[in-house]
Amino acid sequence: MGKLLETIESPVLTDVKLSFEGVEPAEVYPQRLPDLFLRQPLLIFGRISQGRKGTVHLTARAGDQPFETSIPFDASTASFHPGITTLWARQRVEDLMDRWREADEGARAGIRASLIVHAIRYHLVTRFTSLVAVEEVVANVGGESQTVPVPTELPAGMQMEKVFGAPATGTADAFLEFLGVILLLIGLAMSVALQQLTRKAEVAS
Repeated sequence: MGKLLETIESPVLTDVKLSFEGVEPAEVYPQRLPDLFLRQPLLIFGRISQGRKGTVHLTARAGDQPFETSIPFDASTASFHPGITTLWARQRVEDLMDRWREADEGARAGIRASLIVHAIRYHLVTRFTSLVAVEEVVANVGGESQTVPVPTELPAGMQMEKVFGAPATGTADAFLEFLGVILLLIGLAMSVALQQLTRKAEVAS
C-alpha cells in the first residue's frame, strides 16, 4: 500500500496532451488523458481514419518544467490482432458510461442507446447489455415424439395408498402383520393354559 501511495503521489508527467501529424485519428480514448506514473504505461486507444505513417507529439509537465517529445510510427508495418479492436471498444464503453453518469435525465436516453448499439456490435457485456450463449443441437433428429415415464414426487399432503390404492413399500404392513400373528399365538397359548388349569381345578375338587 505504501508503494502504491508513493506512486500516486509522484506522477512522472502531468497535464498530458497528444497531437497527431500525418494521420487523421478518430475516437481516441480516453478523451481525458490521465497522468503518467512511474513504472506504469500510458495507454491510448484510437482509430486511424486516414493515413498510415505519422508522428505523435506529446506535451506535458514534468514537475514544474515543460516536457515535449515526438514519436514516429508506421501503422502499415504493424501487426494486427482482433483483441486490439476489443480493447478500443471497451475504452469507448467506459467513456460513454462516464458521460452517462454525468448527464441529466434528458440526455441519458441518447447516450444509453448509443452505448447499447456499440456494445452489441462489438459483443461486449455492459451495464445495459449481456451475452447469451446459444447452442444449436438437434436432439430429436427424426422428429417423432416419444413417451418416457419420469419419476416425480407426490405433492405435499397426498398419500401413496390413497392415490394408487397401494402403499409405497410393504415394510410397515409386514411388521404389523407379523405382530398380529405373534399376538394371536400368545392368545391361543394363554387359552390352552387356562383350559388346563380349569380341568386340574375340577379334578382336585
